[in-house]
Amino acid sequence: MAVVRELKIGDPCPGCDGELVKARQPTDAERARAKDRDNPAPLPPHYDTAPKEVVDEQGPLYHCRSCGYGHRFGHGT
Repeated sequence: MAVVRELKIGDPCPGCDGELVKARQPTDAERARAKDRDNPAPLPPHYDTAPKEVVDEQGPLYHCRSCGYGHRFGHGT
């Protein structure tokens, strides 16, 4: 049976032991430009592109610098 390990901020990546870093949140202006139908400015892939509601509910996104593993840490961690 698999062992479930609860990740905490500062723990290494469970996939490769790399460093988990917080993904940048786009500003309100960047979000608005990304939604512009006439001249959209896409958000970079390393940004946390989830809606604000998801970030507020599930916590910020962290990703591994080495392998790209992503994890959201809830607000209690």
